[in-house]
Amino acid sequence: MNQDGEASYGEFIGFYRKHGLVPTPYESEAEVAIFGFSSTTGKISIKHGARREELTGFWLSKMGQGGILRHDRLDVFEDSPYGDLILMFKRI
Repeated sequence: MNQDGEASYGEFIGFYRKHGLVPTPYESEAEVAIFGFSSTTGKISIKHGARREELTGFWLSKMGQGGILRHDRLDVFEDSPYGDLILMFKRI
């Protein structure tokens, strides 16, 4: 990832794979969700991440210097400065 927070999809997937996570298309099995923007050059600009709370199944998001938000769906950030849901990861 460069200093602007941009990386290719492959670089980002490789990073998470090193930590025991692989991409999944299914929110029901995802433990980590990544939000941001995709470019036509294949780079992604990451703006936000969320992780699923193991005991309750709620998503936890830390928003900058603010507190932790708890939400039950990943579509809560649609049309926001945090971008779109671009990747989800599950533990292998």
